Amino acid sequence: MSADAASPSPPFTVDVTAATFEAAVLRSPVPVVVDFWAPWCGPCRTLGPLLEGLAAEGNGAWTLAKVDIDQEQQLAAAFRVSSIPHVIAFAGGRPVDQFVGLKTEADLRAWLHRLAPDEADHRLAEAAKLEADSPTAAAIRYGLALDLRPGFPEATLGLARCAMRTGDVDEAAAALADLEQRGPLPPEATKLKAELALRQSGGKTDLAEARAAAEAAPDDPAAQLTLADALAAAGEYEPALQAALSVVERFPGQPRDAGKAAMLRVFEVLGADPLVGDYRRRLASALY
Repeated sequence: MSADAASPSPPFTVDVTAATFEAAVLRSPVPVVVDFWAPWCGPCRTLGPLLEGLAAEGNGAWTLAKVDIDQEQQLAAAFRVSSIPHVIAFAGGRPVDQFVGLKTEADLRAWLHRLAPDEADHRLAEAAKLEADSPTAAAIRYGLALDLRPGFPEATLGLARCAMRTGDVDEAAAALADLEQRGPLPPEATKLKAELALRQSGGKTDLAEARAAAEAAPDDPAAQLTLADALAAAGEYEPALQAALSVVERFPGQPRDAGKAAMLRVFEVLGADPLVGDYRRRLASALY
């Protein structure tokens, strides 16, 4: 129950004493989260309802055990509880993780999912196994994970990866936009966004046509830049860098700036790839 003694305990939440601790916690067939709290503790009154709501939402995947440290001082001493709220997770009768103080609901969810993976986590794991060989099948499972847990960031990112692999740039853009609305993009998503920009800028040009046009007009910087963009969109990053670098080296003014910009877009996608260091040095030499 929460700090309000008059409120009934929701499902999957129990009050625990020294007499019931072994049966309720140590012998539980499912993980148990033990919340050491006290009625006078303000942070406990914030954290308690969050944990209770998540326990009910978990529908039996784990249970919440509440320990009032004023009433159960021996239990608190046994687990060295000196500051509250103090939360300890048990699995198989053993403590496996703990934290002291408040957590946001998002952080609590992440912590609990490590303790007791739910159906969305299982779908995510299935998708990850399929992604390398069957991105379409993996995308379906990432979608199922999102149906079960809307906004699931790992599933959204996986969906974006699969969409990029299957060439569905609109789906990839939508997934990345959804991620970006929820906060700063993780490094992998930032890289995907840069790759998407390359696809969108160069993917409208047929690579064979761009190559033929560049060969037919070797002194036309626009044709060479179109080829660089088409190569980058096709994932042929080193030829793309070489094509853009040749523009920087051969044509002054606006074409040189455009060639530099094309190279920088590829650098962003490649990240720490050794090609980046090599071509950055070549670019600097051409510019200065």
